Amino acid sequence: MVKGLLIRSKGPLGVVMTQDGRFVRVLLTGGNRALGQEVMGRELHFPSMTRGLAVASLLLVIMIGVWAKIMSVPAAAAYVALDINPSVELTVDQVGQVIQCRGLDDDGQKLLKQVVLDKVEIYRALDLLVQGAVQQHYLNEINNVVLATVTPIKEYSVVDEEKLKDSVSQAVTGLPVSVKIITEVATPQERQQATDKGISVGRYLIYQGSTRQGAPLTIEDVKNKGLGQLEKEKGWQIEQVLPHARYNIRAKHQPGKGDNNETSDKQKLLNKVPPGQVKKEQPHLPPGKQTNPAMESGKQVIEEKQQMIKDKDEKADEITSERRVDRHQSQLNQNKNENKDTPDDHLKKDSPGLDKKPTPNHGHDKK
Repeated sequence: MVKGLLIRSKGPLGVVMTQDGRFVRVLLTGGNRALGQEVMGRELHFPSMTRGLAVASLLLVIMIGVWAKIMSVPAAAAYVALDINPSVELTVDQVGQVIQCRGLDDDGQKLLKQVVLDKVEIYRALDLLVQGAVQQHYLNEINNVVLATVTPIKEYSVVDEEKLKDSVSQAVTGLPVSVKIITEVATPQERQQATDKGISVGRYLIYQGSTRQGAPLTIEDVKNKGLGQLEKEKGWQIEQVLPHARYNIRAKHQPGKGDNNETSDKQKLLNKVPPGQVKKEQPHLPPGKQTNPAMESGKQVIEEKQQMIKDKDEKADEITSERRVDRHQSQLNQNKNENKDTPDDHLKKDSPGLDKKPTPNHGHDKK
C-alpha cells in the first residue's frame, strides 16, 4: 500500500505524491478522494513504452527465425520403409536424398545409430542400412526376407524400385544364405493408417493381406516378428499377401564359386573344348589324390594347344616334302625330254646310209 497526497484522480485510479517526492499510480481504496488530501492506495505497475517495444521486437525476431527454419527444410517427396526384423523409415526429398530417418522399433533405432544417412542418396542409404543389418546378424537362415516399401507423395516417384532392389542385392553379396528382396508401393493414406497402429507401412500391408491367405495375423505378430519368421510360421510367402509386390532371390554365396552360381569367364575359358573334340572325363581318383578340375582343365587346354602346334608343324613338313618330290619329278621329266630321240633320229639309226649322197653310175654296172 502507498500513502500520499492525491494530486490526480479518475474513477478508482489516482496519482499520489509520496513523502519522498515520488509520483505513484495507485488504485484508491478509501472513500476520501478529494484532491490535496492524504489517501491510501495500491501501487500499480505498468511497463514502460521502451520495455514494451523491446519485448515485441524480441518476439518478432524469434518468430522470423522459426519461420525461416521451417521454410528452409526441404519438402518430403517420398517415404521409404525398410523391414527385415528391424524396421526403419526414411524421408526422401525431391532430388532423392534422405532428409530424415526414424526407427520404427527398438532394433530399427539401434540400427540407425550405426550409420549416418543425412543428405545421403536413398539407394546408398539402403545399401548402408542392409550392410549394418548383416553386421548385426539380423539377416540369417530364419529371417532372410527384406522388404522395401515406397510411399510417393508427388504425382511422380523420385525413387526407382529396381534400383532399390539392386542396392539391397549388392549389400547381401557374400552371405551364406539366400535372401529374398521384395519391393512394394503404398499410398499416403495407408502410411497414415500404419502410423496410427505404430508399425511400418510395409508391415501394415502384410497385416491387411494376411486374411486373404486364411491365416490372419495380429498386430503384435506383424510388429515383433521378422518377415522370414512369419513366412515359415504361416506357410505362405510375403509376396503373396502384398498387392503390388516385385521380388527376386539373391542366391547364397558358395566358396570358390562366383555370385549367383555363375561361372567366371576364366573358368568358362578353361572348360571350353575345341570343335571336333570330345571333352575328356575326369578320372576317378582315391580321396586325397583328386586333382583340381580347373588345373586339369588348364593342363588339357595347354596340351591341346601343343598338339595343334605339333599337327600344324607336321602338316607344314608334309607340304614341304610334297613340294620337294614335285620338284624332283619335274627335274626328271625335264631330263627325260632332253634325252628323248626324235623320229628322224630313229630313221637315221635304222638306215645308216641314208645320209650319204648316191654315187653317179657311169655304166660301170653293166657288164
